[in-house]
Amino acid sequence: MNLEPYYGQLIKVYVSEEEWFIGEPIRPTSSEEEEGKAFVVQVAMSPLAKYAKGTTTKINGNDIWKIETLDERVQSGMRLTQEHVPDIEKMYRLMQSENLPRRVRFGWLKAEENDEHQETAGENDNLVSILSESEIEHEWIPHSHPILSAQDGADYFGIEAGQTAPTLILKSDRDYLAITICGDHGRIDLDDLKKRLDRSSLRLAKPSEVEEATGFAIGSVPLIGHRLPTVLDRQLNRYSHVYGGTGNPNVTLKIRPADLERVNNVIAYIR
Repeated sequence: MNLEPYYGQLIKVYVSEEEWFIGEPIRPTSSEEEEGKAFVVQVAMSPLAKYAKGTTTKINGNDIWKIETLDERVQSGMRLTQEHVPDIEKMYRLMQSENLPRRVRFGWLKAEENDEHQETAGENDNLVSILSESEIEHEWIPHSHPILSAQDGADYFGIEAGQTAPTLILKSDRDYLAITICGDHGRIDLDDLKKRLDRSSLRLAKPSEVEEATGFAIGSVPLIGHRLPTVLDRQLNRYSHVYGGTGNPNVTLKIRPADLERVNNVIAYIR
């Protein structure tokens, strides 16, 4: 196949029925006959490790099984996310092209001028800014319903319960604190933590207090961006990545435990 008609476009190139990548043809590498011509393609996305995002690959026209063009809205959205939020481009795999937004703004998607917002990170601009400014590797994972327990998260994402990382809010005699734990942690020893934090009293915050302290509802407090002194569970470091809140109950953040420590105001550890 000849890729010359697709210069300047992002296209889906199949090298077999199961293997594909999305990329932009840059140029041919020889002047051979049209069908046998080799092309250099800038890779934008692929499930195959050999077609790494951001690299270039050379492919012969005869080795292309099929070409699939992409909706202009998909191309526009992918280019914007490549430039501003690289890791959320995977979200496009989960969407039907007819439902994709016409306009994209950093941090959320807008379908039409008068339509309701389709949120990614919700309105948590602080979280979005921290991830961007700190250049933190992360992934937004949207889901159609809230995930209400560690086991729900484990079943949905295909991970261990301990890899989920709920953030709970504690109220002491003088302040609020956040504690991010492994989903399999069990009961928190508040008496021991109270002594180590030098607080006269310490308890789980009520739902209304959680919103007062963070601006977010109980169950969806973000892993970062809540601006509270933080206690971390060291057992999170068992995993390369953990999954936790974003402020939006229908979106989960996948992030490395070391980055939680780097961008939160960590004042103590448990376990």
